Amino acid sequence: MDLNLSPRWVEFFQSLGLEALRCSDIGAINAPDSEVMAWAATNGYVILTHDQDFNTILALSQRAKPSVVLLRTSSLRLETVGERVWQAIKAALPDLEAEAGCVLVVEDERARVRTLPLT
Repeated sequence: MDLNLSPRWVEFFQSLGLEALRCSDIGAINAPDSEVMAWAATNGYVILTHDQDFNTILALSQRAKPSVVLLRTSSLRLETVGERVWQAIKAALPDLEAEAGCVLVVEDERARVRTLPLT
């Protein structure tokens, strides 16, 4: 989970039985996004973020992993969008876990899946 999201998101996903970590749990707090992505790809994690940089890195690198969940909602408050995000992730789980990976964009009214690599 990217540092631009509240640590409460980690607790939320852990309460659902998922393993969840913040970027600061796996390395330096100022680690570049490319390093975070490499770690996630190697260790089979999905990145949850509000930062478009991860999509840019995926597009430029033509990588097929890691999958990324990008929150583009009007609020990032867990109380407001937590259930919406969880439902979108559950629906996209086969794509998120697939060998090709994906980017799941969660918006207020819809969720979109783009298979990796991005072109």
